[in-house]
Amino acid sequence: MTSRMKAVVYLGKEQIAVKEVEKPKLKPGEVLIKVHSAGICGSDLGIYAGKHPRAKAPLIMGHEFTGEVVETLATESDIKVGDKVTVNPLISCGNLNLPRINRH
Repeated sequence: MTSRMKAVVYLGKEQIAVKEVEKPKLKPGEVLIKVHSAGICGSDLGIYAGKHPRAKAPLIMGHEFTGEVVETLATESDIKVGDKVTVNPLISCGNLNLPRINRH
């Protein structure tokens, strides 16, 4: 597996670019998801406009997405490589053992 990935990166007010970036290094309890599709929401528009109070450049955008688990260090979860997933884009408690709604 390659150690780089493409990402949409916020560079500053009204500046974004598609860049090659390092893939994140997983920590225990985390999974790596290959993004299949991502949405743009109001927060993203605020970030692009330079009006989001916590968004600091450079920032990888696209927090509402679906994809496939390609790597996992989530040993205390039933999540496995190949699972099709979506994310809850809100701040998480970090509990990977929450009930699963859909499994494909």
